[in-house]
Amino acid sequence: MAHRSRYSDAELALETLKLELERHLRKVPCPVHGEHSRRVTVYGSSVYDMRFKVDGCCDELADAMLESIGQANSIV
Repeated sequence: MAHRSRYSDAELALETLKLELERHLRKVPCPVHGEHSRRVTVYGSSVYDMRFKVDGCCDELADAMLESIGQANSIV
C-alpha cells in the first residue's frame, strides 16, 4: 500500500516555491548598505496571493528583492 501524503502535489509545490524564494531573497544585498536581510518570510495560499515579509535595513533592500524576482508589488 502506497503512503499517502496529507498534502496535495500542488500544496507541496507551493511550499517548495516559497522556500526557494526565501533562499533567493536572503542572498540579495541592500544597494545602499550592502547588508542582507535578517529574515525573509514568503506566505500565501497560492502563487497569485504570495506576500513577502522582510526584516532588513531599509526600504531599498525590499525594493531590490522585488526587482530581483521581477515584481512590482510592495512588501508587507
